[in-house]
Amino acid sequence: MATQPIGIVHMNDANRLMHSFPPIIPQQFSGFVWQSSDPREFCQSTYARLMNESIQSAKNFAADCDNSLSNDADPLLETEPLAPDSVSVKLSRFLLDLYPLAMSSPIGEFEEQLFLLLHEYFVFDSAWLGRSTMLLEGPLMHNSYVHNLDSRFVADWETVKAADPIVPIVMSAPKKAVVISMADECIVAHFRKLLAGKYAIARILCAVSKDDPSLKLWTHLSLYKNSFLHAFSAEEIQLIELVIPHIASAINLNRVHHIEQLKATKSARRVSIAICDNRGVLQYADAAFADLMLMEWPEWKGAMLPRTFRDLQQEKSPNLYVGKLISLEAEQVSDMLVINAKPRSVIDVLTPKELAVARLYGEGLTYKAVAKQMEISPATVRHHLRQSYTKLRIQNKGEIAWLLSRYEQSAKNNARGEADEII
Repeated sequence: MATQPIGIVHMNDANRLMHSFPPIIPQQFSGFVWQSSDPREFCQSTYARLMNESIQSAKNFAADCDNSLSNDADPLLETEPLAPDSVSVKLSRFLLDLYPLAMSSPIGEFEEQLFLLLHEYFVFDSAWLGRSTMLLEGPLMHNSYVHNLDSRFVADWETVKAADPIVPIVMSAPKKAVVISMADECIVAHFRKLLAGKYAIARILCAVSKDDPSLKLWTHLSLYKNSFLHAFSAEEIQLIELVIPHIASAINLNRVHHIEQLKATKSARRVSIAICDNRGVLQYADAAFADLMLMEWPEWKGAMLPRTFRDLQQEKSPNLYVGKLISLEAEQVSDMLVINAKPRSVIDVLTPKELAVARLYGEGLTYKAVAKQMEISPATVRHHLRQSYTKLRIQNKGEIAWLLSRYEQSAKNNARGEADEII
């Protein structure tokens, strides 16, 4: 009989584990809202820890590689060289590509490149990479990336997730890979019908990483084969257990790096950036984000965007919120929202078209000249100006020119790091 690889959980154990695991529930979770006792501590400590841990993981691995390559006197290297196809060598090679990829690829493209990298080390036909929070009713998915699967795969899985045998197994033994076959007798019929029938999935290899204690985030990687003929090898099972925590760290590094790059491109000194899922659940936020949010919402408890902003996702212009003291702008990046928060300026109440018209008109152009330059009618110019006058509570061209000059000067001061006032 073949020896069972260390760490693997087979479907033979599924029935025993199915009802034996304690659910992990986020702190004070209610519906889609969970709270933290201190939003500032939540944002500052979570962001700093994610950044430090992810960067340190990459640095530690790089240092280990440097030491092993430069240590010519190591007796192990002289007397017991590793086979070029050993799991240790494959892991090293994988990580040497993974971390630079996380630092050089935008969100979304990183996941696509990651799947291509995985193909060099695993034999599979399709895959699913996701992040979730574990609830009583099963995983609450925040982000999902599928490879060689229909875009409806995750939505279809949501309809049968209660019958997914992998979930209780990984929650009981999160450090162990799970291998199942759609031919196993204990697979529930409607789960088999969806995965095997609709998506032609025959075999699954899944591993998870329990990432973040404060957010209760889990990262999972599922590799799928469309044929029953060739099972996943013991080496692949061992390797996926070793790479999944590094993949989770690389995702963190990729997000944090994206935030830092965005901040470097912003001219305003006081811009703060966060990343959340499409429900508004925060996953990453820089240290100043909570301060700005509490300016506008003093009762904000953290971990999720305020409902006032989330409700805008149902409106025609869902990407902009202008409050009394701050403004928030959301940009869709892959399946996430990148939130830019900054202290409010009076100019923020104008739409981009109204601001463009007001700027040209304030520079001294006539209605007709503005209309010609913007390729709109003079009547439309007058409409935008009336809207601007109402929103800014002004009455003439001189006041527009004065406000815009103050706005431009404030932006220049922010870029130089000088003190500025909120106008």
